[in-house]
Amino acid sequence: MNFYIPNKINEIFILELEFHIGFLTTILKLLNAKGFQPNLIISSKNNLEIDKIINEEKIIIKKKIIINTDNFIKNQFSKIPTNESDMLINFPVQSNLKCLYWRNYFVLKFQNIYQIILRPEEIKFVSTLHLNPIISLKKIILWIFRMRIVKKSNNVICSSPESKNFLLYSLNLSNIIVLPYSLVFGVIENTKKSPTKTIVICGSIDKGRRDYMSVLDAIEKIDPNLWKFVFLGFLDSNQINKKTYSHSQKKIIYYKSLLKRVSMLNAKGYLIKTFENRIPRDEYLRIIKNSDWVLVPAVAKNNFAGSWSAGMSEAIENGKPLIMKLGALLPEHIQQKSLTYDSINSLINILNSKQTRELETIKKFTKLLQDEMNIINWI
Repeated sequence: MNFYIPNKINEIFILELEFHIGFLTTILKLLNAKGFQPNLIISSKNNLEIDKIINEEKIIIKKKIIINTDNFIKNQFSKIPTNESDMLINFPVQSNLKCLYWRNYFVLKFQNIYQIILRPEEIKFVSTLHLNPIISLKKIILWIFRMRIVKKSNNVICSSPESKNFLLYSLNLSNIIVLPYSLVFGVIENTKKSPTKTIVICGSIDKGRRDYMSVLDAIEKIDPNLWKFVFLGFLDSNQINKKTYSHSQKKIIYYKSLLKRVSMLNAKGYLIKTFENRIPRDEYLRIIKNSDWVLVPAVAKNNFAGSWSAGMSEAIENGKPLIMKLGALLPEHIQQKSLTYDSINSLINILNSKQTRELETIKKFTKLLQDEMNIINWI
């Protein structure tokens, strides 16, 4: 089922109090393309970032409603006028239980609810209760609130065909819409006349999310002059040395070992750039636009039933081709339009291949991905 809006809808509201900025942007642009101007309910914490994207992307909204989640929010939600012919697109719930209760009270007032499920494994939570009885009350309450909305929803939105199949099997629902996290809404200009020999990896430096060490294993086996690599993930060496740092000791060790290995490879003539702090969005996008390929070394541990991994959206939205690791449970229809590898040796072969460095190959896989993710295929 493709994305559609029922007849006789009066107002469309979107409720997003967290930071699912990428998917929110896709939905806003999709609604604009269909001729709708939604009302946007956001938090005071994500307001600035969303405002910037609305202006950059020239997105049109009817009204913006800001919720302060640090304050008692019952009155904030009760002041939002709605009627029976309105429709709500509801993003996944946040973990603030006090806020969550009144948010759910507001959501369940709607007769037309489109519930977004970005992590389908969260629906499986109830089946794990008997396996792990020591589960926090907070997680149980979150699951109950989430399922109340899912059961009342007219439609459920997920981001891949694999997620849809899982939800069909798990919930026996028929009203499931597949809407990819990112889409191509128009021609993406690429004025590059020659390759820059640059490969980027997006997303946090996290062993549970991306297999950076295998990438370094492959890099070490190729000519240092073939490629420049940019790890756009967030590294903060100052925080790592603080006793109050929230990450586990294992993560700290991984960060330090990665930095040490990168330093050793750079000393041998390789070009691998990392960042100790989060870089501004403008610089982040500039680096991606200047690259040849986006590498996604995702691991299955953090993915489930066609989940999306960092780098996929960035490639689609900026007109870049993908190199993806197989076996990471990512959307198959995207993998089929990308270069793929299943081992260190196969990644070495991709990096060593003359074709990978040729502009025609880069253009070929860019077009395959852009055609696959064009909006006309999903509405």
